[in-house]
Amino acid sequence: FLLRGRCGAALAMAQEICQYIDKKASPIVDPMVVATVLAKPELPVPFMMRWLMQNFNSAKEFMATTNCGEAELLKMDIQKLQAEIQELQDQLAPRPATAEKAEQEAQ
Repeated sequence: FLLRGRCGAALAMAQEICQYIDKKASPIVDPMVVATVLAKPELPVPFMMRWLMQNFNSAKEFMATTNCGEAELLKMDIQKLQAEIQELQDQLAPRPATAEKAEQEAQ
């Protein structure tokens, strides 16, 4: 009788853990692990932190409250701005004239 009670409690706890993993942890952790494995970063922890902040607003909001998180957010902002600058520079760069345009200009 005592053993049945313990097994029942253990089973209920195991089911609760499995439900938590299925509903809460796996939807976050599984794609993060896949992204990490595909990227193969030299330092996986900072990569995972950035990935979480890029994919989950709650992680971004939480990290903004820490010094480390704030620095990481600023680094992400810098990368975005650098990409924007490069895109704008590419748009402003003179494009090579096509053969047809070169002929028209020569006449």
